[in-house]
Amino acid sequence: MPRETIDYVVLDALADDLESVETILRRTNHEEFGWRRLQDGRSFTRDEVVAALLRLIRDDLVEACAHSEADSALVGIGSRALPSGNLDEFWFVITPHGRMTHSSWEPSSGLPE
Repeated sequence: MPRETIDYVVLDALADDLESVETILRRTNHEEFGWRRLQDGRSFTRDEVVAALLRLIRDDLVEACAHSEADSALVGIGSRALPSGNLDEFWFVITPHGRMTHSSWEPSSGLPE
């Protein structure tokens, strides 16, 4: 099934570390990465990033993580588990399946890999 470009861009933002929604949004729009060129220079919106995250979680390409008081750490909330409430309280991490999908993505020529 073809994915939307923003899905791949979000996977790229998560490729090296777990991130918050705001960090993902900053990375998708940062000049260093050049992803806005995929949409004629228009910035990605928070709504687009959130929609992509929810699709990626549903498809087991990303997992949401929440702070666990008991573990005193961030822990995954479960495969394909959609976070409820304020997404700013969650962090997101690429799954092994997401890593495979990301590594097979070939963005348009001239863009970062």
